[in-house]
Amino acid sequence: SEKYPASGMNALNDGIRGNFDFSAGGWQGYEGTDMEITIDLGSPMMINKVTAGFLSAPSDWIFFPTEVEFFHSPNGFVFEPMGVQAVTAKDTVNRSVYDIADLEVKHEAVMARYIKVRAKNRGVCPKGHPGEGKPAWIFSDEIMIDAVEPVR
Repeated sequence: SEKYPASGMNALNDGIRGNFDFSAGGWQGYEGTDMEITIDLGSPMMINKVTAGFLSAPSDWIFFPTEVEFFHSPNGFVFEPMGVQAVTAKDTVNRSVYDIADLEVKHEAVMARYIKVRAKNRGVCPKGHPGEGKPAWIFSDEIMIDAVEPVR
């Protein structure tokens, strides 16, 4: 969303982590829509773990995604799954419960140049929430990729 772009196009891999003050600029927001990010590593690397950071701030209509999918690709066109992290719903109605979570997938090392992360938005604020039925937000602050040295 233009309302919460963090530092812009490269905000999710700039090394800047967000905190509980989502308006401070560390978070990139997605209103009522899924988040789908593709990162070009510049050259092929051996990857074995990808982590994505998310914020839950129910009083501000910000919720964890319902699930996060991780993919890898050598060419940016054909992506293979690395894994899925289902997110257990915490207290989404209690507006005073704020949380930050790093969701990750570990995978046997694979050669990849591109990493895709897709976070599923719940769509709308849940029943019983003051924003019930209105668009829900996903806020992400960083996608971290662990590269390993190839075995020679």
